[in-house]
Amino acid sequence: MNRYHDLSDTQLSGMLNNRDTAAYTEIYNRHWEIIYNYARRWKLDHDQAKDIVQDTFLRFYNKIGETDFSNAPLAAYLYKIARNLILQAEEKEEVRQRHSASLARYVNTVSRQADDNLLEKDMIRQIEEEIARLPKKTRLVFEKSRKEYLSHKAIADELNMNEPAVRKHISNALQAIKAKLGMRFFLTVMNIILWLHK
Repeated sequence: MNRYHDLSDTQLSGMLNNRDTAAYTEIYNRHWEIIYNYARRWKLDHDQAKDIVQDTFLRFYNKIGETDFSNAPLAAYLYKIARNLILQAEEKEEVRQRHSASLARYVNTVSRQADDNLLEKDMIRQIEEEIARLPKKTRLVFEKSRKEYLSHKAIADELNMNEPAVRKHISNALQAIKAKLGMRFFLTVMNIILWLHK
C-alpha cells in the first residue's frame, strides 16, 4: 500500500526538503492533471499543455532545498509556476511573431527591390540597344545631351550645328525610343537620367 497516498500536501511538502523522491512522485501524480487542465484553459494545445506540466514540475523540483514547502500552499505554488511559464511562452511567441513579420517584410522588400533592379537593368539594356540603332548623328547628339549633360548650345558649338538642329535630333531620338519601347520606357528615359551612367 502506498502510504504517501493518504498524506496531505502539507505533509508531502515537508518531506521534500529531505529529498524524498516518493513524496515528489505523489505530488506529481496528484497535481499534474490539474496543471494540465489549467494550461488548456489558456488555449494551449495538448502538446503545449504537456510541456507546461513538465516545465512546472521541473522548476518545482529545482526549488527543493531552496524553498521551505512545509508551510506553503502547494497547489497555489504550482499554479503560480505554471502561470509564469505560460505568460513567458506567450511573450516569446509574440516576440517570435513580431520577428517573423519583420523578417517577412524585409524579405518582401529585398525581393521587391531585386525585382525592381532586374526590371531597371532590363529597361536600361533595351534603351541602350535602341540608342545604338539610332542614326549616327542623332545618336551622337542624344548621348551628348543625356550622358554628358551638355546644353543645346554647347552641342551645337561642338558639332558645328545650329541649336534647332540639335533639338530636332534629340526629339527624333526620343520619338524613336518611344515608338520602339512604348510609353513606359519613354517615361523612364525622361524621369531616370541615371540609367545612362550604368
